[in-house]
Amino acid sequence: VTNLSTKASDKQIQELFQQIGAVVHVEIFPKDKHRNKYGVLVAFIEYEHPSAVYIAQHLTSTVFIDKPIVVVPATTIPSEYEAIQLAAAMSTNKMQEVNAITGIVKQLVH
Repeated sequence: VTNLSTKASDKQIQELFQQIGAVVHVEIFPKDKHRNKYGVLVAFIEYEHPSAVYIAQHLTSTVFIDKPIVVVPATTIPSEYEAIQLAAAMSTNKMQEVNAITGIVKQLVH
């Protein structure tokens, strides 16, 4: 999940995605103490039932706190550094960076 508001708490993010289905694991980057330093926030949600991922994708463009979120399926959780880079690139309007992210997402999904 990218384009999350840095104002969102871990608990708020988890509660939003628990509405979709049983959550097994939530990983949020950057960790709380660094949120305002980078200005981006990305979360990886693992559901008990993989089909919940497809339902969660329908939350894309939903305004959560103060920003429209983007939900994309992934099969692995990257390092914090890679996750922050992903979130930063997704928050820009540069088509070149969006194309690069699309390539990363395709690698993660396949």
